Amino acid sequence: MIHLTLTDRIDEFLAVHKSEIIHDLKHLIQIPSVKEAAAPCAPNGAPCAMALNASAKLFQRMGLKTKIFENSGYALAEFGQGDKTIGLFSHCDVVPAGGGWIYTEPFVPIEKSGFIVGRGAEDNKSGVVASVYAVKAIQELGFSLNSKLAVFVGSDEESGMGDADAFVREQNMPDMSLVPDNSFPVYVGEKGTMRFFAQCGDQFQQVRSVSGGSAFNVVLDEVCVTITYTDALQKELTERAEQNGKIQIKQRGNELILTAMGVSKHASAPEGSENALFCAANFLKSCSELPQADRNIFSAVTELLKGFYGEPFGIEHQDKNFGRLTCANGIAKMNNGRLALSFDIRYGTEADGKTIIDNINRVLTSKNWGMTELENRAGFNNDAEKEVVNALLAAYQTVSGDYGAKPQYSAGATYAAHLKNAFSVGTCAPYKFKLPETLPQGHGGIHQKDEMLHIAGFLEGIKILILMILNADKAIHK
Repeated sequence: MIHLTLTDRIDEFLAVHKSEIIHDLKHLIQIPSVKEAAAPCAPNGAPCAMALNASAKLFQRMGLKTKIFENSGYALAEFGQGDKTIGLFSHCDVVPAGGGWIYTEPFVPIEKSGFIVGRGAEDNKSGVVASVYAVKAIQELGFSLNSKLAVFVGSDEESGMGDADAFVREQNMPDMSLVPDNSFPVYVGEKGTMRFFAQCGDQFQQVRSVSGGSAFNVVLDEVCVTITYTDALQKELTERAEQNGKIQIKQRGNELILTAMGVSKHASAPEGSENALFCAANFLKSCSELPQADRNIFSAVTELLKGFYGEPFGIEHQDKNFGRLTCANGIAKMNNGRLALSFDIRYGTEADGKTIIDNINRVLTSKNWGMTELENRAGFNNDAEKEVVNALLAAYQTVSGDYGAKPQYSAGATYAAHLKNAFSVGTCAPYKFKLPETLPQGHGGIHQKDEMLHIAGFLEGIKILILMILNADKAIHK
C-alpha cells in the first residue's frame, strides 16, 4: 500500500480540480468589476456587486455558511469550529482596464502559453479562487483544524478599502489573518499609504481640459489635452509631434487634441514607468504658440512629476526595512477649470506622516497649488509575531525548497493594514515562471495591460496557502 504524504494529497486534489479552478477564475474575470457610482445594495456599483455575488456563490456551493453584507460591500463565509479564528481576505474589484491590450479584451479571459490573461487574473480574483480551493481542500481531504476560518471577499480594495473599514466595525476581528494579495514567501509589514490631489490655483487660458487615469495606484499611462484651435498652434504642435513618438495631435472641430502615451506600473513600485502627463507637459511647456500662463502651469507639472521618490516635495526617505519612499501620479482631471493631479505616496514606518504632509503643503503653496482630498494610513510591522511568521515561512519552504527564504516588507497596501496579526502572501509561486520575453513594456503585470497569471504557478500558490493555513492553526494554539 502506498501512503501519500500531505503534500502529495494536496497535489492530487489540485490535479483533480484544475479545470474547475481555471473555470471559476475565468468566470470572475468576465465580470468588469471596476468601481462605479453607488446603487441600491451596491455601494461600489453594480459590477462590483455582481462579482461579490459570484464570489459568494463559490463558497455557498461548498455548503459554507455565507452572507453578503450588501450595504458594506463584502461577503463573509465561515468554515469549521474553534475558539480562535483565522481570516482569509481577498477582493473581487479591479482597477480600470484601459486600452491597448494585445492578446484579448480585458474581460474576455483566455489561456495563452500557460497563462490566464485578463484584468484581475492576478490582482486579486486569483486570491478569491485560491481562498475557495484552500478551504475546499481542507474540507475534502479531512484536514483537522483547531480554528474556525472566516473568509472575507471585498469589493472596494482598489478604491479606498471602505469594505474593510466596515468589516472592522461590524465583525469580530480574527486572531490572525492571511491576505493572498501580494507575493511569496510572506510579508510581515506594509508601508503607509498617503493619497491626495494637488490642485493648481491658476486657470488655463487656451487649454480646455486635461484628463487621464482613473486610479490612484496606477501610474498614468495615457492623457488627453484639449486646446482651442489656431492655425499657428496646429502647425507648431504637428511639426514637433513628428519628432516625438509618444505624442499624437488631432483636430476635432475648433479643438486640437493632444494624446500622450506612457508606461504604467503599480504606484507602489513605479520604477520603469513613464508618466504620460509628464511627457505631455514637458512637450507643451515650451510651445511658443500657447499663452505664457498655460506654459507656466505645464512647467509646474513637470516639476511636480519628476522622479519616483518624492524629490519635488523634499520628502525623500530611506527606511531600514521598507526601503525608499515612493511617490506616483495616477489621475489628471479638471476641477472648476483648474488642473488637479493625484498622488500616491508609500512610506516606511520610520517616516512621519505629518512631516511629509507639511513639506508637501509648503512646496505646493510656493507654486500657488493646494492639497485636497487627503487620505493617510500609517504602515505597520508584525515581525515580532515570530511563532506565526516562522510557521508561514515553513509552509513556503516545504513547497519551494527555498530554505533561505525570509520575511519581507511590502510597498503595496492590502487589507492587512486594517487587521491585527495579518500577513499578506501570494497566489502564484514566483519560481515557477517568468513573463514572456516578447511582451512589450507595460504589459503582463498587475495593473498593466494583458495582466497575466501563470497557471502552474497559481496551483503551486494554492498549495502553499493550504499549508500556511494548517501551520498557522498549529502556531496560534501553542
